[in-house]
Amino acid sequence: MAVKNKNSYTVSNKIIASTQSNAFSCDQCGLCCKNLDKSTSLDFLNRGDGVCVHFNESESLCNIYEDRPLLCRVEDGYTLFKSQISKQKYYDLNMQSCTALKAQQMIFKEK
Repeated sequence: MAVKNKNSYTVSNKIIASTQSNAFSCDQCGLCCKNLDKSTSLDFLNRGDGVCVHFNESESLCNIYEDRPLLCRVEDGYTLFKSQISKQKYYDLNMQSCTALKAQQMIFKEK
């Protein structure tokens, strides 16, 4: 089960990410790139199976990393929401989504 402990997020007692440094910490697992079907705002990137059209599955990397869309860049993407929420809340919401994807992935691996 995923839990939030201060500014760290854990799954099964393993720290998977942290927002302690006032920045979003991404471990580049690729799960956000493989679950685009969870958000209609990313439909334009979905190749039809939930995976991004720019995601290189064999290398778990983005083929257009330097030029990826704003929604794919957590740090820069905050500009879209800064009038609505604080930066820390924005990081926390992104981390909650990340943690949920990782927890879901662990559940599927255990089955």
